Amino acid sequence: MIREKDEEGESFIFEINGVRVFAKGANWIPADNLLPRLSRKDYYEYIRLAKEANMNMLRIWGGGIYEDEAFYEACDEMGIMVWQDFMYACAEYPDQFEWFQKLAEEEAEKVILSLRNHPSIVLWCGNNENNWGFHSWWNKGDPKYLGNYIYKEILPKVCAKLDPSRPYWVSSPYGGEDPNSEAEGDRHQWNVWSGWVDYEEYRKDRGRFISEFGFQAMPDWRTVLSYTAPEERKILSPVMISHNKMVEGMERLVRFMVGRLGFPKDLKSFVYLTQFNQAEAIKTGVEHWRLRKFKTAGALYWQFDDCWPVASWSAVDYYKRKKALYYYSKRFYAEILPYVEEEVNGVTVYGISDLPYEKEVEVVVKVFKLNGEELAEKKLKARLIANDVTKIAHYSFEDLNIGYRVKEMPIAIPGCTLPVEKNGELLNSVVYVEIITDDTVYENYKVFGKFRDLDLAKPKIDYEVRENKIILRTDVPAFGVFIETEHSCNE
Repeated sequence: MIREKDEEGESFIFEINGVRVFAKGANWIPADNLLPRLSRKDYYEYIRLAKEANMNMLRIWGGGIYEDEAFYEACDEMGIMVWQDFMYACAEYPDQFEWFQKLAEEEAEKVILSLRNHPSIVLWCGNNENNWGFHSWWNKGDPKYLGNYIYKEILPKVCAKLDPSRPYWVSSPYGGEDPNSEAEGDRHQWNVWSGWVDYEEYRKDRGRFISEFGFQAMPDWRTVLSYTAPEERKILSPVMISHNKMVEGMERLVRFMVGRLGFPKDLKSFVYLTQFNQAEAIKTGVEHWRLRKFKTAGALYWQFDDCWPVASWSAVDYYKRKKALYYYSKRFYAEILPYVEEEVNGVTVYGISDLPYEKEVEVVVKVFKLNGEELAEKKLKARLIANDVTKIAHYSFEDLNIGYRVKEMPIAIPGCTLPVEKNGELLNSVVYVEIITDDTVYENYKVFGKFRDLDLAKPKIDYEVRENKIILRTDVPAFGVFIETEHSCNE
């Protein structure tokens, strides 16, 4: 763990074999409410899915279980780092009693002895959110007991004795006078979903390591059909409401959809749009934090899997059916990420690289109107800095032929105006960027404004099957496109 003072506070960086690593991944919860139903094959399939989504870390949440041996073996084999919480979460514990202290110590010893030979484990963490709770909602400050004696006395001593090669961390989140600080330690970013604020709020967060943040969506449409009767297939039916992991969860899904996308035409559209919204939200956060590399050194969203068929924060639903977020993860967690940042009167193109060496690349920047008309195309070569962020180019809106009209709207206070309002073609344009290496094309895009405000044209999408691949072509920019199979499968 590299924890060094800097101008923002203190770093929180994993260094593996001498290389600083930006952690990309998700939180792991038990994958079934009835654990014996899970097989070794299930665990390997889940970890394979995580690896194929370009993840390199999973955090085993302290409200779950110490996982089956097959989980750790799969992570060992596939190179997935494991942040391992001890199983204390969201509660106070009676550790003022010696008998409870003894049980806690015995449990920790058995857990460490059974798991310490797995190279995938990179961190032992005392609990989930309890130290944050002492500070922020139980109003207990920094107590000696209530579990804190376990996290600050028992667990660090057992870890130092039985597994001194790995760091121990008191809690998640933890760091600074505020245990959920942006300045140091790890951070749980729940301002968006819990506060019902727009997901652009992620772009203001300067946390050093984001170990939890999430945004809900419905599960796969076939999964919805599996737990509803025809008469129950309404957005706010009792069955729908009960199949959401949060109080007012369905209401939040509606509020965020209306705020960003508009109204759905039916339940199936609602399912699809919630997934699109979830994916766009998590993409916004991850890209922002990757752009801050290594000021921020990790982004683990909540959550990867699910333990029952339900609307939740997961990327893969209970039946291992992939939501839009899973497919987005493959791109925003890729080893090279093109990124377009809107700035005053223009955009800047960045290349974010996790490669341990410099890389010569080709860059293509295209701008389209939403009716398909191409406004501009720029091609250039660049050298991406190893394991860092490279500023590739800056273009004014005029350079890209994007219309930009400013209208100042006065308010009642003399001499003051509202912030400038951007409209015209800027709101109806998309910047598309490719970074091309020897054998791979990495893609990204930037739209200006909320999707509900865009004049989206109905696309004509053609396809062809070529060498076991489905190639799609569109006449206008098309967002959130997915392929739905006729048969029940996971692809």
